[in-house]
Amino acid sequence: MIVPLGIDHKIRGLPWVTISIIAICTLVQIDASYIAPSMEDLARATDDQQLMAMLDHLPIWRLGYETGSGVTWRLVSCAFVHAGWWHLIGNMLFLWLAGAALEDRWGRVRFALFFVVGAAAATLCYDWFSDEPGIRLVGASGAIAALMGAFLVCFTRTQIIFGYWWFVRAGIFRMSAALALPLWLGDQFLSAYLAGHDPGGFTSIAYGAHIGGFVFGAIVAVVAKLVSKGDDALERDDDDDAVPAARVVRIPAAVAARFEQCLEAIRTKETSAVRTQASRAILDLARAGDRERVLEIFRSIAASMASMPLTDGALAAAADAAEALHRDADYLAIATALGREHPYSLARPKVMWRLAQLHRAAARTEQERAVLTELAQRFPRDPYGQKAKSAL
Repeated sequence: MIVPLGIDHKIRGLPWVTISIIAICTLVQIDASYIAPSMEDLARATDDQQLMAMLDHLPIWRLGYETGSGVTWRLVSCAFVHAGWWHLIGNMLFLWLAGAALEDRWGRVRFALFFVVGAAAATLCYDWFSDEPGIRLVGASGAIAALMGAFLVCFTRTQIIFGYWWFVRAGIFRMSAALALPLWLGDQFLSAYLAGHDPGGFTSIAYGAHIGGFVFGAIVAVVAKLVSKGDDALERDDDDDAVPAARVVRIPAAVAARFEQCLEAIRTKETSAVRTQASRAILDLARAGDRERVLEIFRSIAASMASMPLTDGALAAAADAAEALHRDADYLAIATALGREHPYSLARPKVMWRLAQLHRAAARTEQERAVLTELAQRFPRDPYGQKAKSAL
């Protein structure tokens, strides 16, 4: 079994649309599992009228799309219904990984619209190529496949982190989106071909919706890039997790206010307030492109407080800012704090590799070797860990 666990692209802020979709799908599944009539209830129906009344309370029947129905609102509603808890959990995992990154890049409104249209496009694609009318389609996998197609275009070189189980052996490995997602699409084509050439065979998996959704998402993302050229939200390099290049920075008033509140909490040493505000302020400032204020928050905490109450994502964003501004001393301090506060964070390998490079440039051979040794031993399956092993 191979399961995606994460990506090496940092998400700045909470992806509220993605979270809302997950919440809605979960609530619908709770209704289907514990509130709606069960199969036993349906079997006890005494007449067709009673049976139809019960069916109207089943999410799959009420919200699912029936092939051959044409264009209806159920092209979208079916994406919020699932055929069981495992179906839901698997889809929501993929939604979280692809959706959070795209929502961060495109913004909430564009992402929400894309999800809705992607769900409809994937469902219609299955319907157009299906020769079996009357099938109820449910599940978000078609819409998620559209997200995966867009993810491939927008985050081509991003590394996807996978976990695997093989009998008694388990581990973690990474693969770029440029390789992993085409392999997944190829598997969908192969599975669809085998299912279509199995005499009398039937599959409950809508491979056509997956393929159609993926192609639709990729096309939309390519067109969006061409039409919106120059838009940072769509055009920034997918490997550039740092903020945009140096420029006159104009940050939103809400972010500026949060920055001042954060500094005030640091000055008064209100640990709980700093813990809740500082990481969010750093991520918001990083997204706005204000590297100087990102480092100001880190320096203020380091100078005033005994601990570093920042998340690993915020520390990684601060490290990116220090690297972009060539503040080697700040980078060293941030890397040290990240190692102390979050020793096993998946954000560390990249930071440690860069730290080793800084030590090498300064001819600090012993420190370089110590960082590379820890990197190779603590993260042996990470690409940076493997690079460290080769360097040693």
